[in-house]
Amino acid sequence: MVRGETAKRDGTPYDPDDLSSLWEGLEALNRNPTLAPFLARGVGGDELARMLFKEAVVTLTGRIRGGVSFTQARNTPFQGLAADGAKLALWRLTREGFRVVAFIHDEVLIELPERDGSVDLARVEAAREAMCEAMAGVLGGDIPVACEATLSRCWSKDAGIVVRDGRDYPADRKEKDAGQLAALHQAGLVAPSRAEPRRGGGRRPARPGTPGSPGLAVDPPSSGGGLGRVDKIEGL
Repeated sequence: MVRGETAKRDGTPYDPDDLSSLWEGLEALNRNPTLAPFLARGVGGDELARMLFKEAVVTLTGRIRGGVSFTQARNTPFQGLAADGAKLALWRLTREGFRVVAFIHDEVLIELPERDGSVDLARVEAAREAMCEAMAGVLGGDIPVACEATLSRCWSKDAGIVVRDGRDYPADRKEKDAGQLAALHQAGLVAPSRAEPRRGGGRRPARPGTPGSPGLAVDPPSSGGGLGRVDKIEGL
């Protein structure tokens, strides 16, 4: 309607009452004197559409995006800011000598030197901290930023991590869940796994999904990690 179109995509003409309500509503909401004569005419066109829906927007980092639509202008300040933080994290990792091989949505894949099937925990922490600090730098204030890390010989969503004696070892999802549960047991946050009576004698393990079960996926607050992929810079 604002662009001057008189019919819907299927060719059905717009209802006159709907058109009238549109222009009356826009006039009532308008606070821009430049738009007033266009809205008073009640006739759409490309110029009016451009004035209403095409604008420039800027992120907190100072990056300007011009000629965007209404929804893009509302989305860019936060989603675009997250993209700025991710790009700065990539630059920081490269500057500090990490071999970045891929960036997939919100995951950074880094190759690290392996020794006896493991990588140095300190090097993992350095990568994780670089990513968190880069994102925190664009957000400002006290907004918390978290970064998960996993280790694998090939990229996988099921990758996990096991930390032993200052070294990080790759782990599949089952091993990762078991390691998380062990840490929760030690902290007293999850009851130990219990065996249940089995009909006809003997015991059977706890059902998957019960507290303490090896099949239970638990995501406790992260205090560190490892990598084969450094995973998910998250903020906001």
